[in-house]
Amino acid sequence: MGHFTKVCLKRRRFSKSIATVLESEIDSDSSTDTEQVLAVTDEPREGNPSTCRDPKVDILVGNKTVNLLVDSGAKITMITQALFRHKWGDRPLSPPDRCPVSYEGQKIDLLGYFEDTMEFRGRRIKGKVYVAVKGLDILGWYHQGLFRMILKTGAKEQVLVVGINEESEKWKAKYPKVFGESLGKIKGFKHKIRIKDNAIPVKHKLRGVPLNIRDDLESELKDLCQKGIIEPIESSLWLSPLVVTRKKNGQLRVCVDLRSLNKEIWIAQNIRIICSNNRG
Repeated sequence: MGHFTKVCLKRRRFSKSIATVLESEIDSDSSTDTEQVLAVTDEPREGNPSTCRDPKVDILVGNKTVNLLVDSGAKITMITQALFRHKWGDRPLSPPDRCPVSYEGQKIDLLGYFEDTMEFRGRRIKGKVYVAVKGLDILGWYHQGLFRMILKTGAKEQVLVVGINEESEKWKAKYPKVFGESLGKIKGFKHKIRIKDNAIPVKHKLRGVPLNIRDDLESELKDLCQKGIIEPIESSLWLSPLVVTRKKNGQLRVCVDLRSLNKEIWIAQNIRIICSNNRG
């Protein structure tokens, strides 16, 4: 852990006397996306007594605010035992489900983890927070991605940026029907798969579905039918098996193994040729 401290800040483009982190907001009229900028300077400035060397953000975990280091090299979000006891007291922990190691290859001793909501600048997710005996309080890159954070350095200035890419939010606001919660449909068009003339239809045997997910699978298939994603048919020359797995959030991911069918699909032209022709 602590990739930013142990690796990034030791590169030549950073001054050894980096001491102060200042927060500011980019002007909303600028062409650059709105971001929270952590400007790294050599000397403290008036009105900002901070002496933190690393980019940190305040994350609301449940109803507790914690200050975490944005670590681009750590996958998990982790806090120390001291911070956990201070904020949550004797809250029970689940047993550790992984064995993390530091960049030096040393094992990090975990007490366990807990799951809770996490919020940053209006965006809320749910995730695991691991508790270590000692170390750093860090926000891992997986949760950074869910928060749509970016971490970068300025090309000409010693500036570290921790913020949110707002471009997607602008498009969602401009085209709410396209980016709505419900699935969209193309009207007036029906896609037809063109099969090779000499193709021999393949009917695979159905794969067994575990008893503990059959009810959930039936509900998922009914939901897909109601949304118009799939539809029942009487019969077919081709039969491909379902592949069903559990997502991390407990819901089902329903897929179809179409490898046999894909081998017999006739493709008119290579996509590169099509794009080249469209450009004239």
